[in-house]
Amino acid sequence: MKALLSIVAIPIMLLNAFGGIVSGIWLAILGQWWAIGYGIAGLFVSTTLLGFAMMPGLIFAAPAAMLAERGKLLLAFPLLLLSQLYTYIVVIAWCVLVFIFFMSHSTASLFWPLLIWSYGAALGPLMYMAHREEMAGDHSGAWMTTAFAQLSYIVMAVTAAFTDAALFILAAIFGVLMLLGMLIQTGAAIVMVMEQKRLEMI
Repeated sequence: MKALLSIVAIPIMLLNAFGGIVSGIWLAILGQWWAIGYGIAGLFVSTTLLGFAMMPGLIFAAPAAMLAERGKLLLAFPLLLLSQLYTYIVVIAWCVLVFIFFMSHSTASLFWPLLIWSYGAALGPLMYMAHREEMAGDHSGAWMTTAFAQLSYIVMAVTAAFTDAALFILAAIFGVLMLLGMLIQTGAAIVMVMEQKRLEMI
C-alpha cells in the first residue's frame, strides 16, 4: 500500500513543484502571455472567491459537528454529507471551468503547456487554502479534498491527452471521481468520530 501511495505521490509532488514553472516558461517562449496573465491573476483572485463560495457549506457543517460531538452520528451523517457535497460541487465547478477555459484555446503546439498550466491555475488556489487552514489549526479535511481534486484532474488531463474525448466527457470523468472521493472522505470522517468516541468511553 505504501509503495502504491509513493508511486502516486511522487508524480504529483513533481507536478506541484515544477509544473507551473516549466509550463509558464514554455508558454512565454510561445508568446502566450494571455495564459500566464490569466493564471497568475486567478491565483490572487480565486482564493477569495472560492472562500466566499464555500461559506454556505457551513450551514450544514456546523450543526453536523455539534451533533457528532454529542454522539448523534445518525443525525450528523446526512448534514456532513450535504456539507461535503456542497464543497465538492464548488471544487468541481471551479476546476472544470478552468480546464475548459484554457483547453478551449489549445492547439497542437499549445496543448501540453496549457494543460500543465491549467493544472496549476485550478489546483494552486485550493492547495493554498488547504495550507492556510492547516496553519490555522483547522483540520477540516481540506487537504483530502485537494488531494482528490489533484488525482481527478490528472486523470482528466491524461484522458484528454490520449483520447479524443469531448470536453463534457472529461468534465464528467472529473466529477464522478470527485464524488467518489467525497464519499470516501465522508466515510473516513465518520469512522474517525466513532473511534474518538470509543476511546473516550474506555
